[in-house]
This record gives sequence, C-alpha cells and structure tokens, in this order.
Amino acid sequence: MNFNKKEYEEIFKTGLQNAYKQKLISRSNDFLKYINNREDIENFYVMILSVHAEWLDEVYEEMQLVYDSTYISKATGIDLDHIGEWLGIPRAGQTRSYVDVVLTLSREQDEDITIPPGALTLSTKQGVLYKNSKTIYIPRGKTSVTASAYSVNKGPSTKISENTLTLFENNDYGLKKCNNPLASTGGEDIQTDEEYRDYLKNWSKILQKGNNWAYKNYFRNCDGLDSYHLIPCWDGTGTIKIVIDANDESTSNIKQEIYNNIQENIALYDDDIQVMNADKKEIPIYAVVNVDIDQINPYSRIEKDEIKTKIRNAISIFINGGYKANGSYYKGLVIGEDFIPHKLAVFVDNEVSELKDINIKTPSAYVEISDEEIGVSNNIIVDVI
Repeated sequence: MNFNKKEYEEIFKTGLQNAYKQKLISRSNDFLKYINNREDIENFYVMILSVHAEWLDEVYEEMQLVYDSTYISKATGIDLDHIGEWLGIPRAGQTRSYVDVVLTLSREQDEDITIPPGALTLSTKQGVLYKNSKTIYIPRGKTSVTASAYSVNKGPSTKISENTLTLFENNDYGLKKCNNPLASTGGEDIQTDEEYRDYLKNWSKILQKGNNWAYKNYFRNCDGLDSYHLIPCWDGTGTIKIVIDANDESTSNIKQEIYNNIQENIALYDDDIQVMNADKKEIPIYAVVNVDIDQINPYSRIEKDEIKTKIRNAISIFINGGYKANGSYYKGLVIGEDFIPHKLAVFVDNEVSELKDINIKTPSAYVEISDEEIGVSNNIIVDVI
C-alpha cells in the first residue's frame, strides 16, 4: 500500500483551487493572492474550508501513524510490541537486582535453622526490599551464613550500594544483623524502542539455538546481571566460555541458573558450556587535584576534606558503579573494558563542581583489561591542593 501524507497547507490550497475552478469563490486573481499572503479576508466558505483542512491534517497524521505501525523501522511503543508478538520476541522488561547478604545470629543455636525461599525480607534505609531467593540453612553451632537475595521490585531503582542492606522487615529466626559486602548487580530498565527494534530485526537469529543473538536475547532478560562476555571456541570447536559480572561470589546462585538455562534453551545439544565470574583486576588510584584555581577566597581545610570525599566517591563510582550526584545509577567498568585515566578525569569533573584540575598520577597510562577480567578500585588516594 502506498501512502503519501498530506499536511494542512497542501490540503487547504487544493481545496481553494477546486473551489476557484467551480466558481464557488471569487475568480479575482487578487483573491487568491490575499489568501497566499495571509491577508485578512472575510469569506465564509474559505473559513469553513480552512477548518476542514485542519481536521483532515489531523486525520492524515493518524493515518501516518497507522501506516508506520506495520514497519519495524518506523513503529514505536505499543505498535513495536505488536510486531514483536507476531515474531515471538517480546520486549525485554525490567530485571531484578541480585546481592549476596551475610546473616549473623545473636548467638549459637542448639538446633538447625531453615528459612524457606522468600520468607525473609531485608531492607535498606531508603526502603529498597530484597527477599532470600533460596532456602537458607544455618547448622547448629554456626553464627553466620551467606545467602542469595533478589530485589522485590524490578528496574534501576532496586540497585543498592555495598553495606546498605542492613534492616529486617521480618525476623522470626533469631537473626541479629544483616549486610551486603558488595553492591548489587542487575536491575536493568525496560528495553528502549531503538534497542528493541535492533532485536526484532534479528528475530530469525534469536530463534536459532547456539546463535549469538539467542545469547544476547537471553542475557538481556537475565535477573541480577550487570554485564557478560562470550568467548566462543576457547578450547576448540563447540566450547563456549561465558564470563559474567554478578554479585554471587559466595553462593554461585546466578552462575548455576545461567548454566542450566543456557544448556536447556540456548546452546546447541553438544556445546560445552562454562560459566565463570569475571576475575577482578585491582586498579590503585592516586590523584592530585586543585580546587583553588580562579577562586578569590581559597577553600578551607575542612571544605577541602569534604571535596576530597566527593572526589573519592566519584572515582569509586566510575570504576565500581554506584549512584551519581543526580541520582541516576552508573554501571562502572564492564567486563573487558580498559581503564582510561582521561575518561575518569572527565567523569569526576562532571560529578564534582568544585574541581578545577585533576592529575591522575597512578595509573599514568591506560590499564588493559582482558575479556575475562573486570576492573575494580583499590586504595583510592586523593590529594587536594
């Protein structure tokens, strides 16, 4: 079907020309010139024609939307979702965040303690809720255990920093305290139209087992994951190493789930799959900053100490991830992403308004990160002059 959208000016002028030919309006040459020049005229027929032209302009706008809704390259919103339904590729929704949490008892218990999945609800001071994802078993005589927990809600708002999941919403098991030593992972937002469009254009590949797009579609819907990297043929044909960035250092909960799902739904029958956490490559930081350039009144030592804290936090966020000054969450370095001092300097400059100059002494050059590694901060030192 060919469709050519018309707008008000074209519709109105076409109507005027037809009316002129049919002698419904003045045949004076000056009459059309007055209209083209937007000069004031009082003609009832012309005013009615203008109203209808405006109405038809709106109709054409709606017709254009209907026409575009059938094309992947043009459809948006719900129309793009409808195309996805036809192709069997639904839009990836928000995902849950995941975290390992250390639970501590007030004293040794005489009996084993078993906490069913979802029975324990933990919270941050800001009210972000997490529940234990699997059965927690605490043998008698033991006073602490590491458990896996997923956020109750989904999306970026469920991301939490380290040492923030410290409150019990319910505690019927004699637990004294809880804490998350590491920040959460996961908590992706719903796919944007442009991201979803890219997936739909590759729908046939997504539906093929063992295809790279099948892996991409699976991981885009995976809870508790910040990033991943595929290394095909790492040990010969049919071998695939999957490196993930997920906070399950102690429980290996996500790794096992990913392995099971990949083997059952994504990999070819005879593929040899290995799932592993990314190796953490520590990056020590030493930076010298100046905040007094162009300042009429230099900052006091107390003020400089406060600025130093802001800068250290910004450096940590750039590398490890965390909440920026504007409240949005920044992922930090992902698997295989090299550390580049210049990018760090730009990030800190945008985060800390008091900063005038920053000289990153260590590392003095970029730090190469392999496909099986992820950069993490170590010993951040900031000198403010």
